[in-house]
Amino acid sequence: MKLTGYIHLFLMIFTIMILVLNIYDAYNDDDGIEIHETITIVRERQVYFERLEVNQRIQEIQAFEDYDKIINLYGNIAGDREIARL
Repeated sequence: MKLTGYIHLFLMIFTIMILVLNIYDAYNDDDGIEIHETITIVRERQVYFERLEVNQRIQEIQAFEDYDKIINLYGNIAGDREIARL
């Protein structure tokens, strides 16, 4: 083989190596995984704050229900006292 044949063979092998590395890099894309993990974390935080908001609303409703129960209890006590006076 002449020198030009070796150079040509080297260039062909080098080109195939570059092609294989590009294909490997295209299929081995870790950035997509990081983006997916980031989106998952953001969604988990969103769900956490939605649940927190729902729990706070439930506590507010329970507080109003407890307040209504107390008012009714005082109303019943006051009504019983009125009946006792009669």
